[in-house]
Formats: sequence, structure tokens, C-alpha cells
Amino acid sequence: MSPSLIERIGAFFARDKGAYWWKLVTDYERSLSKMSLSELASELQRTQVRQETANTIIVEHMLAARLARIQSRASWWSGWLGFAGAMLAAALTFYLGQRSADHTSKVECVPDQESKDKPVQEPAQAVIPAIKQDPSDQKAVQSLERKGNGKQPNTPSKP
Repeated sequence: MSPSLIERIGAFFARDKGAYWWKLVTDYERSLSKMSLSELASELQRTQVRQETANTIIVEHMLAARLARIQSRASWWSGWLGFAGAMLAAALTFYLGQRSADHTSKVECVPDQESKDKPVQEPAQAVIPAIKQDPSDQKAVQSLERKGNGKQPNTPSKP
């Protein structure tokens, strides 16, 4: 990137030559910093076609820095949203646990004195007493054994 004749003449008449050249050199970087991503990509293509290696490196660096900034911003937001979601889930779990603990119904036993006054209700289903079987009784032992086909008696053939 060699300076043009107009830039050299401007530097000759400048009061502060260092400031003039610095402004002239950084003017390109300033214009690059104001460009959007698509404009930076087209500028990168243009500098590669013209084989301006110094400008190509600058544009590639600006493009990479801009993309890294966008990705880091997205990562920070996802981190903060994940943290907020975890805190919200923990608070909600704690709150729902407290509410369910406060509203559990308490079972109170009825004193025995009141139950003596009232008649005892029969159970809804008849209770069948357990039958004690004597192992020496052959009928009791045979009913517990399996049939010849490997199935217990009174079981359905298909599930």
C-alpha cells in the first residue's frame, strides 16, 4: 500500500507530519470499523482479488473480531438465561414444596369412647379366614403342585 501523489503532497504541507500520516493510515481502519459484516466480506473479497496482502490481513482481522464479539455476546446471554432459569426452577420447586407441605390433610384418630357408643359397621367385603393346611394331607399338597403342562391350576392359558 504505497501512498498516492496527492497524499504525499498533503503530507508535505501538513503542520504535524506524524499526525497526518497516522490519520491517513487509520482512516481505512475507521471506515472498516463502520462497515457491516456483509460489507466487510465484500471488502475482503476485493482485497484478495487485488492482492493487497496488508489490507487483506486487516480486513480478515476486523471480520474475525466482529464475529467473535457476536458469538461471545450470544454465549453471555445464554449463560445468564441458563442461570436465571436454574434459579427460577429452584425457587419454584421450593415454593411448591412448601405449599404442598402446608396443605396436607391431617388424620386424627377417633377416641375409643365414641366408637363404643356407635354400632360397628360390617366390612364391605367378606373376610375369608386363612385355611391352615396339613402337609401330610395329600389333597392339599396336590393342589399346590403344578399340572403336567407346567401351569398352575385355574390359570388362564393366554395372558
